[in-house]
Amino acid sequence: MKIGDKLDIINSPSEFLAKKGEQEFQQMIDEKQISKVDFFYLPFGSALQIDTSDEDKGIDFKKDIRLVIPKKDQAWTFDQWAEKITELYQENGWVMIAYYMSCVFRDIIFKENHGWFPLLYFFGRPRSGKSTAARSVYYMFGEPPQKDGINLSSGSTDVAMGRYMGAIANVPGLFNEYKNHIKEKTKEVMKGWADGSGRIQGTRSATGTMVVVPKSGALICGQELPTSEAALMSRMIPLEFDEKNRPSKAIFDEFKSIESSGIFTMITCQ
Repeated sequence: MKIGDKLDIINSPSEFLAKKGEQEFQQMIDEKQISKVDFFYLPFGSALQIDTSDEDKGIDFKKDIRLVIPKKDQAWTFDQWAEKITELYQENGWVMIAYYMSCVFRDIIFKENHGWFPLLYFFGRPRSGKSTAARSVYYMFGEPPQKDGINLSSGSTDVAMGRYMGAIANVPGLFNEYKNHIKEKTKEVMKGWADGSGRIQGTRSATGTMVVVPKSGALICGQELPTSEAALMSRMIPLEFDEKNRPSKAIFDEFKSIESSGIFTMITCQ
């Protein structure tokens, strides 16, 4: 919501009216202080009441989703973005575009597909461009939580990853460094991302519990196909990357500079 020169992002119209008051809001409209009102649906934002819920204090997921208002001469259309993705990633780009569109409507597809939504797996040798490709999809939703995503091999607990996937909706999680020797428990958690199966955890009350359920797709990068776990492999769409037939570094760098600015989030909002 733009009031004068100030841009306010709110979770819902009712939240704004409760804070400002309906009469004051109408007065601002009459005085033309509000030049434009847009509503963008960020499912996890209002559902979890981020920064106010006891269960989610200390988890700063707000920074994972950044809406950017581009200048008129910097705006991109979906067609322009899709054409560039195809130029950069060839046939893999077709799948990336389709998966991006599916993630936007993951909640609907999951229900219609009998409780199943696949994971997109980017694999290849080091410096083959797999992580760059995964980020190209994620930048349509905002800035990655970490440069290359959450590390599956070290430093990330299964509980934390479960909470992360339960705190976002219709926005894919970004993960890196899959290896066949990761913990079996981690593989079970990953299978749950496709199946929508979660876990029960306690709350601060003496008898309270809550169910944490994944509500998003996942972009996963690694150097190995998950051949040690057939059930996990069956839940993935694998995309292989190599250094052949890639555009010049200058073209890649130019595109990466544009996507890292965050302006592609506007395509998703539209």
